[in-house]
Amino acid sequence: MDVAGDTMTGALTVGGTVTANDIAISDGSPTFTMTDTDTNALFRVSASSAVGSVTFEVDENGVGSNPQFLIQGQNVDRFRIDADSGDISFYEDTGTTAKFFWDASAESLGIGTTSPSAGIDINANGSAGTVGLHVNKDNSTGYFVRFEADLGTNNNRTLTLAPPSTDSSSEPFRWGTGNAYAFETDGTERLRINDNGIQVTGNITVTGTVDGRDIATNIPASLGTAGQVLSVNSGANAAEWADAASGGASRGFVYFMRG
Repeated sequence: MDVAGDTMTGALTVGGTVTANDIAISDGSPTFTMTDTDTNALFRVSASSAVGSVTFEVDENGVGSNPQFLIQGQNVDRFRIDADSGDISFYEDTGTTAKFFWDASAESLGIGTTSPSAGIDINANGSAGTVGLHVNKDNSTGYFVRFEADLGTNNNRTLTLAPPSTDSSSEPFRWGTGNAYAFETDGTERLRINDNGIQVTGNITVTGTVDGRDIATNIPASLGTAGQVLSVNSGANAAEWADAASGGASRGFVYFMRG
């Protein structure tokens, strides 16, 4: 079919291939419709040149198989939507592997992985540098991150990490919560910080200096019994509770009475 400089009204049905330099559809509400009547639908718009091509493609690949929406650049996959699963892929520079991937069924986002195992799963293997996640903030207001737990029984609980309050090398980063912090190892709580102070489960080992004095000692976690004193053992390398009558070792003890 060869149409040059004419305007056509009504429906146009074409069986076969249409080749044209330019096709323009102009109307107040232009509509372009394609309907597949066999088992292999393909709609492709591409622009090629000596330096490569850009392709927009909707490919049915056979009815019921794997329909997809694909954008290519220079014949390399750049972006894909799988119409069956709803998965969305952004590809790395070679177009081989999706490095930014939305798993629609799991409602999870993978960065560097196509098998996210969490709501947001970052796999930095092979990426430039050694940092998997970098968060930068140029002011002291707000937070770097905020975690919130809504268990449905008590008020929501939050944990925040805020930047230093002033531009000073001595100002710390600020963790904040309206509840307690608990630190665990192997599923057992070892340290808790709350409004009452610091609570420790297990022994405390201190290596270094305290108030400028060298110390390498184990501090007993228990409170001992009434009337006992906290004393240095005979080897002078650990603290221990001893009865006040015996006095424990002959040096450096502290009285501690339970009320």
